[in-house]
Formats: sequence, C-alpha cells, structure tokens
Amino acid sequence: MTTKVDKFLGGLGIDATNKLEVASNATVTVGNGTATGNVHVGGNMSIGNISPGTHDLAIKGTSNFEGAMQVSATFTQGVDDQGYDFKLFGDTSGAFLLWDTSADKLLTAGGTTVDIVKDKLLIGGTAVTTTATELNTLDAITRGSIIYGNASAASARLAAGGAGTVLTSDGTDIAWGASSGITSVVADTSPQLGGTLDGNGQDINITTNKKVQFRDAALFINSSTDGQLDIAADALTKVSGNVTLGTNASNTITLTGTLDCGTL
Repeated sequence: MTTKVDKFLGGLGIDATNKLEVASNATVTVGNGTATGNVHVGGNMSIGNISPGTHDLAIKGTSNFEGAMQVSATFTQGVDDQGYDFKLFGDTSGAFLLWDTSADKLLTAGGTTVDIVKDKLLIGGTAVTTTATELNTLDAITRGSIIYGNASAASARLAAGGAGTVLTSDGTDIAWGASSGITSVVADTSPQLGGTLDGNGQDINITTNKKVQFRDAALFINSSTDGQLDIAADALTKVSGNVTLGTNASNTITLTGTLDCGTL
C-alpha cells in the first residue's frame, strides 16, 4: 500500500501492517522544519541500505551530527579484530587526536597535547610519580653533568667540575672540590701521587709482571715470573740493613754486577 500525504495538521495514523513510502528524491519534513516536531519509533529503525537486525538504530553511510549528542550507555566502536579510525578535532587548524586502527596507536597531530595529572599515568600498572620538571632536567642534561638528589629530595643537575677537580661529599650533599694529592689517576699514563700511599689496611697487589719504575725504565722492581722478585738497576743496587737469603743452605744468590751492602 502506498499512502500519499498532503499538507496536514495533527497526527497521521497508518495501520501497522501497511507502510509509508517516499520517493527516493523526496524530502520528509516533520514539524515546521526548524525547531519543532518529533519522530517516535517504537521498533528497530534503519537509515541507508542496511537492515536494522537486532539493533534499535542501524545507519549505513556518513552521518553528520551538528548538535549535542549524549550517549547514556556503553559506546563501542568496531568489533574484536575489526576496528575503525576515530578522530577528534581541536579548534586549532591541523590539531587532532586519532585512534589509528591499522597501527593500533593513539596519535596526536598539530598542537594537540595530552595533559595527564601526576600519578595518573600507569606503566605496567605502576604509577609514574615523577614530574615534568624532573623529566625536563634529564632532557636538558649537558656533557659531563650528573643527576643527583638535591636538598628538596628532587632530581637536579650538577654541571661538570673544572679541570682537576674531584667530586666530594660533606655527608649530606655533593660538590666539586680541589683534589688533595691525587690528580687524574684514571686514564693518566703518568699519575702524580703526593704524600703517603695508604692501602687502607689492605695489601697492594700487582697481579701481573708489570714493573714499578724509579726515575727511568732501567730502574725497577717487578716479578717477571711467579715465585721470583726482580730488582733491576742500570748502575748500582744498595741494600741497607741485614739481608736474609732463604731459610736453608740450598738458597743461592747470583750477582751480575756490584752489590754494595754499606750504608745509604
């Protein structure tokens, strides 16, 4: 049955077994076409070439909602293993937030920012408690600087010290200070040691055949092989005091040069 409706006032009653057909190029206006008029649908409704199925409202094609829209129930976009892009635009040109379904990523563009309240960002279920200031301190790190905890228990940057300075502590805070007898020991082929060399109650162990040299390469002490101590001098070796050679008669000493056992 096809029902042709002329301009009318009041309701239009049509038997539920019949239908209202509108030509494909026609327009249906409810109310005055501006702000009044309602459409009530008691069953399922479809818009576009799609069956409503078990849905209350099925829409196929592009939909444009220009007014406020409220969803008072769970909103689901797509289904498992078949998602769809979701884009939110900002007022600034080129700024938007995009859920890119093909990349499985949430992306920002233009001037879009994500403002997260402290402690509300979780990584693996653990809240990130750092602040933007602390993260920016790490980002602004310069060559030779170190990150340390300052008097406010916050992350801070300590710039590199001057040449020859060492890192010192007063038991509470750290700072760069002048060296006290040790200058560039690490990575220095000729370190300068001043004062007494204190092993802090421990042995000083040279575990290789390397030499302890005096003045030049011809005057040294080393152990060229396990069980042997070598004392080499290019001129004269003097020993002050008593010299004990072993504990039995089988111990021998070989001299190749002069041994002066007098006083130094």
